[in-house]
Amino acid sequence: MRLKKKHKPLWANIQWEYKMSVYGASVTKLIEQFEKLPGIGHKSAQRMAFYILGRTQEEAEEFAEAIKTARKELKYCQICQNMSDKDICDICGNPVRNNGKICVVEDPRDVMAMERSKVFAGRYHVLHGVISPINGIGPDEIRIKELLARIDDTVSEVIVATNPNVEGEATAMYIARLLKPLGVKTLNHYGDNHSSSGHLYITNIPGITALERNEIIIKMAEAGIVCNVHYKPLPMHTAYKNLGFDISDFPNAYAHFSTCVTLPLHTKLKDDEIEYILDNYTRILGDYIK
Repeated sequence: MRLKKKHKPLWANIQWEYKMSVYGASVTKLIEQFEKLPGIGHKSAQRMAFYILGRTQEEAEEFAEAIKTARKELKYCQICQNMSDKDICDICGNPVRNNGKICVVEDPRDVMAMERSKVFAGRYHVLHGVISPINGIGPDEIRIKELLARIDDTVSEVIVATNPNVEGEATAMYIARLLKPLGVKTLNHYGDNHSSSGHLYITNIPGITALERNEIIIKMAEAGIVCNVHYKPLPMHTAYKNLGFDISDFPNAYAHFSTCVTLPLHTKLKDDEIEYILDNYTRILGDYIK
């Protein structure tokens, strides 16, 4: 039996011509450009296009010029590979930052998120991607060589903060294997003998007491954000107390426990909710971090 060749329905061409006649070629092209943005559908693209067209000529030109200038002046920091308009970004040029710690992230947006939390005072390294063989991305396609070039006697710890998924796990394990012979301590979600579900977002607030940590959690709760303290040291559990363990014999464990706050993290969190959490957390920490 021969199958009839399917043709594009006539209404599709009519619909396209109708759209062109309603908006005109220039407006239609603007909508199409917005549709190319990640997560933007046709209706959202329309709203964005009409918003721009509703601005004054001066505002529209300022918007277009900002895009052109940002793209033209875009550079990558020669040290951390983060986006910048300078050869050395402001973070790498800050003499107050801790040179001994490097936090490795996938994307420049991760740096912004970390900075807004104000809980990390070290340096960063941006990979601009993760190892993904299925997409043809190997170690040479991301900034791993640049990371290794930064490792010297001044670096004591590398925190691999890639996303807790298959690609992020593979990248973290690969970096950890490269750093191990160099004697650098690595902290990550995954390793040869451990793995994490990544279901907790634990922050460490340097220089605070357990009482101050509890105050922070209460203030977050007053803002409608439930935080917690996870992984209480074993000597503080009743079963271990009954066995004779005393937390005073484990000062390092207690010191770490006293400064940790776990922020909400789950798959149902929306972008605006994450913004709300970070805004309040940053505001509250301002009273404790000087």
